[in-house]
Amino acid sequence: MKLKRTVIALFAGIGLLASAGGAYAFWHRGGHGPRLEKMKKYLDFHLNDVLDDLEADQGQRDRVFAVKDQLVKSAEQVFESRGELRTALLGQWNAEKPDAAAVHRLIDDRIDELRALAHQAADAGLELHGVLTPKQRAAVSEKISDRFQR
Repeated sequence: MKLKRTVIALFAGIGLLASAGGAYAFWHRGGHGPRLEKMKKYLDFHLNDVLDDLEADQGQRDRVFAVKDQLVKSAEQVFESRGELRTALLGQWNAEKPDAAAVHRLIDDRIDELRALAHQAADAGLELHGVLTPKQRAAVSEKISDRFQR
């Protein structure tokens, strides 16, 4: 009974991490190299395009890119630690008697890391809200609404 719960918890945790890893796969597959750089270039291009549409001044651009750079750096750190988690989970799987508490602790720690990153992203959005003028915020809101309609 306890082993069954442990296996279910392990697979639930792996499923959760796999779904959270979708974003990771976009810019980290195959290591740090080209995909990460491609993602950063795409972000820069996209942000410049949006800021052009908003007629943002240089001060606004500088602040937006500083926020983006910090968020990308934090995301890199969170997603780089996934290998340690995988190793630890595999170690539990391969153990004669997996430690349920350790598995749950590993999953909880990872969720806490992802939650902290999500909160940082929310804080970044709130900071950028203050950087933009009301007219610019309305334009961004319209862009977001158009995306939600697709």
